[in-house]
Amino acid sequence: MPPAITAAIGAAITTVGAKIFAAKFVAGFAFMGLSGAAAVFAASFVLTAATGLIGMALAPDQKLSAVTGMRGRDQMLRQSAAPRKLVYGTVKVSGPVVFMQTAGKSEILNIVVALGTHEFQSIDEIYLNEDELTLGSAGSDGLQAPTAPEQYTGNNQKGIPHLRVQTKLGASSDPTFNELSAGTNGLWTDSHKLTNIPAIYARLGYSNDAFPNGIPNISAVVKGKKILDTRTGATSFSTNSALVLYDYLTSEFGLNCSTSEINTASFNTAANICDEDISLKSGGTEKRYTTNGVIITSDTPESIIKSLLSAMGGMLTYSNGQFFVKAGAFISPSDTLTDDDFVGSIQIVTKPSRRENFNAVKGQWIAEETNWQLADYPPITSTTFETEDGGERIFRELDLPFTNSNATAQRLAKLALFRSRQQIQLSGRMKLTAFKYDVGDTINITIDRFGFASKVFEITSWSLSFESADNPALGIDVTMREIVSTVFDFTAST
Repeated sequence: MPPAITAAIGAAITTVGAKIFAAKFVAGFAFMGLSGAAAVFAASFVLTAATGLIGMALAPDQKLSAVTGMRGRDQMLRQSAAPRKLVYGTVKVSGPVVFMQTAGKSEILNIVVALGTHEFQSIDEIYLNEDELTLGSAGSDGLQAPTAPEQYTGNNQKGIPHLRVQTKLGASSDPTFNELSAGTNGLWTDSHKLTNIPAIYARLGYSNDAFPNGIPNISAVVKGKKILDTRTGATSFSTNSALVLYDYLTSEFGLNCSTSEINTASFNTAANICDEDISLKSGGTEKRYTTNGVIITSDTPESIIKSLLSAMGGMLTYSNGQFFVKAGAFISPSDTLTDDDFVGSIQIVTKPSRRENFNAVKGQWIAEETNWQLADYPPITSTTFETEDGGERIFRELDLPFTNSNATAQRLAKLALFRSRQQIQLSGRMKLTAFKYDVGDTINITIDRFGFASKVFEITSWSLSFESADNPALGIDVTMREIVSTVFDFTAST
């Protein structure tokens, strides 16, 4: 922690200014009752808020270590324990084998694969290895036999069907796997309801022709969790990025925040931005930002939130005991600040260091159009920016673990690139009238000596400051970065 922040927090015990600081940043912990993982995370969040931008997933120095998390989503696991996972949007997934048993003279293999830890909207496609199954109608036992590929149809030499499957969405009203209960000598019973555990039951008949490589990998394309729409109060399947983040923050497997710890108005605004229709070059439209992916709850909350924010080019801040979210969109400022609003000197940085600079963005994603395999999305480059940087192409990696649209991936990469090229930074100490501002707010700056006439800046850090222990004059130390609306424009390319 920087010495200035440490000193400010220490001084907070004895100064009036400290009480203001506590009201702005810490009241949520003293009075809102945050506990457990949420309290630990938010305590760190508060200290970070005092020094810089929070959760800016597309900031110039941000590199998401997301590739590892994207690999293996659709791989069946045979291990004694596995972390819980939350599935949002449309994703191809598999999971741990929670039951495996042979029947008869080992000519039948029963397998149950758990796909998640909450109810799904639907299980749309089932795969054995890379083969999508076409399934017939369910029989009286609830099992469905495949009609394609031919490899899995019909019976083996003993008259046992090669394959039959049954699925559960995790609802309490789902029927049990009756055939499994009847054929496992009590190892699986009707008490194994799998409530809140969507699953696939596969009954395989031994056959070298159907399964030449042994036990196949079982996976499915699903529509995942039903979530609350804070604008309507309805709970249903949605890929809206702001609503998905709200769900994670309030989930018992997320931060478990109460609704009083969330600034709902900011989430409603962000949700409306995410729902905006964006035209595609090929025709039609898509929503501006959607979230489709898997959260592994053993990952840190910080890394999970950064990954979720990457899907909407967003930021998350904590202020006055509440979380605020902003989606990637230009917000016109309503206030204009001048020299009179600053106390002391103003510092201007016109260009970042070589280490922070880049002029092209590339990364990886996973979606149906990549056959659910990890792949590179088309990179975003700029000959103009390369010329500004001496003709050298400098890439920044931006992996997008919750994005499943080629056009959206390019839009987010363009946003990251063009935001980074807004390179003028302004920092200084302001009067307490700046107390009302938060990280992410935009402000017009008019300062003649710098040539700024209603130039728009975005606040990237905010902290309460003290002159000294002997002279506890208060001020607000801010850092801002220039921003223009064209950063968020995008010409459809797909």
